[in-house]
Amino acid sequence: MKDNLSWKELLILGGFLIESLDQNNFDMRQENFHNIRFLQEILDQGDISYQTGYKVISLFSEPPVLKSWLELLHKVGGKCGELICDPQELQLAILDVPMLAPVRQLNRLGMHTRYSCSGRGKEKPIIYFSDRYSAGMACRVINNLGFNVRLRGADRIELSESGDRLLELGLSLSELSDIGEEELLRIARYRQEKMLEELLMIPGESGNEDGVRKYIMSFLPGIVDKVTVDAYGNILAIKKKGIGPTILLSAHMDVKSYFNQDSKIVKNGHIWKREHGILGADDRAGVAMIISILHHIDNTDFAGTLKIVFTVEEEIGQNGAENIEPVFFWDVDCAISLDRRNGSDIVICSSSLEYCGKEYGAIFENVSGSLWDGCHSYKMTRGGISDLRVWSKMGIQSVNLSIGYYNEHTSGEELNLEEYHRTYDLVMAALPEIKKWYIWNIRKGLKKANNLMHASSETQGDGSFWSRRTPRK
Repeated sequence: MKDNLSWKELLILGGFLIESLDQNNFDMRQENFHNIRFLQEILDQGDISYQTGYKVISLFSEPPVLKSWLELLHKVGGKCGELICDPQELQLAILDVPMLAPVRQLNRLGMHTRYSCSGRGKEKPIIYFSDRYSAGMACRVINNLGFNVRLRGADRIELSESGDRLLELGLSLSELSDIGEEELLRIARYRQEKMLEELLMIPGESGNEDGVRKYIMSFLPGIVDKVTVDAYGNILAIKKKGIGPTILLSAHMDVKSYFNQDSKIVKNGHIWKREHGILGADDRAGVAMIISILHHIDNTDFAGTLKIVFTVEEEIGQNGAENIEPVFFWDVDCAISLDRRNGSDIVICSSSLEYCGKEYGAIFENVSGSLWDGCHSYKMTRGGISDLRVWSKMGIQSVNLSIGYYNEHTSGEELNLEEYHRTYDLVMAALPEIKKWYIWNIRKGLKKANNLMHASSETQGDGSFWSRRTPRK
């Protein structure tokens, strides 16, 4: 986080509810008497020149650097106390300093807190809420902003963030005007696009994936249960969320050819291209989408396990996929690859290979039809060769979904963000439906096994399956 902030940003980090009149004058009519007095104590301790009027404060000194401002906050406040009061009467002096901005902004947005602690470097930060709804909504909002958080119990969230990240969370929350569905969607998409753009600026042709692997590994440990890099350079991860199917999500880290990092991305509405060279959406778009899914899966009703594979050297023969230890796939029930051009394809086979049966592919067709009432419907089709060739050869039902890129491997490559976001929505909606398909298949298998047992026992004439076993002589 940068060290030189504006007065507005510093005041927000102090937990104050303000409206800027200009860069040095602030309306504080939303504040209570205790917090205005708290601010005056901070300014006095720092020998900062100011003047107060009727709930307006004017600051005449230059803003201190962030470190000095935090020291002042710690000196005057930072007691980490209980919040047993109306949110309007919340006294900032009792809050742990790193939690000042997050807690105050959550209360401003209607998610009422009753206790918080930053963990002080020993534990994970926690926030307790006055009710279940507030806790769930806070978890969803913070996730959408791109911060790592989990719901713990009915009324508590636990953050896998500390230090500057807590300060950044407070500033991010301050930018929200409300927590309506449109605002949440805007936040989520902004975060996804920011990550996608960062990935698109990292070169990494086949065999040179170190940069993108490092970027991905900066995110994964906080949002999955297990993660490792295998001997070949593939990233393998596991995310557990209740009892249900084990679903493989895959994308590849390499791009077809080198591109210059100085070649900017040109944005024309929802269409992205690069000034010169390939865009690299094949398959950085798939990578970004999987990371976004992992960020938000805790806030869905999906139950099961997600296994994640980010492969190397897909573009030169699926070498990375071929070298993953088969044991990683032993409990996988089905797979979704995010590595297909166009905007509405569900690839279920190639010209020579079958990747899945139509029952599995129909899940995605049916979900897309229900999401968009027949508009933008995804359809099963034949496609090319990609990493899912490897999973399907193991008997894993696999599809490859369109993620909105076109003209891949050429200087004319482009990405349609509307189609990219649509596929993200499709996957998130399809995951719970896959569980229904999984349970149906289990029941079908049990029924078939029971019928076989019944038929076999009838041929024995005694009606007992186990009685057919004959001890060795």
